[in-house]
Amino acid sequence: MGAAPELFHVNDARRANAEALFAALLRALLEHYSGSIVTMSDAQAPYWAVALSCAIELRLQAEAEELAGLLFNSLAACKARLARWDIPPESILAYLLARHANDYSQVPELVERPNETLTVLLRIAEPLDLGGVFDLDLWKLDGVVFAAYVNSVLLEYGDETMSQGQNLSWAIGHDIFRVPDLVRSWPQSPSIPASNAAAVAVLASLLFPDRVPWFHLDRLPHIKANVSST
Repeated sequence: MGAAPELFHVNDARRANAEALFAALLRALLEHYSGSIVTMSDAQAPYWAVALSCAIELRLQAEAEELAGLLFNSLAACKARLARWDIPPESILAYLLARHANDYSQVPELVERPNETLTVLLRIAEPLDLGGVFDLDLWKLDGVVFAAYVNSVLLEYGDETMSQGQNLSWAIGHDIFRVPDLVRSWPQSPSIPASNAAAVAVLASLLFPDRVPWFHLDRLPHIKANVSST
């Protein structure tokens, strides 16, 4: 639903309808199912990125903050020990039992290391002005390694594998102590404006595993300025 508005031009009635449906769905989920909004697998990373960025673009500031807060709290609660994005179906129960017991010693191979979900949440913190809030709990994630594969070649998002991007990784308590540290270390990438190609790349990130449309989040500091001025 978060990707839908990008499929239509700004003045298209279908875009307005897609935006209204996304806003209604997000509000309903936060009102009735907030307890079920948790980070479980790193395969969710692109979905969280698209949903949060869409909420910010639609100026759903309160909803975006609540969603980001729920996700960050659930991530901190499990110390970012998310299931691998490619966890075998037959191993899911073992992971769930380990997470319930908060003991992953018997299933270390099922935990995603490094993960991209933490990267999404720390990257989204700046446009939401949540850096100061997240900073208070980063100590709970001390030593956690998180990563990003940044690729500005939109055509590669539809390929089985991507090769022209840049692998990045950080560790809490080593490279990153506060959210602004990640902002400063984020690579300068070519600006990718909204377009049909960008919309298709976003859809591809939701269809193919292990790719996050970071270029979609890179637009958000500009959007933040628009939000704060209204």
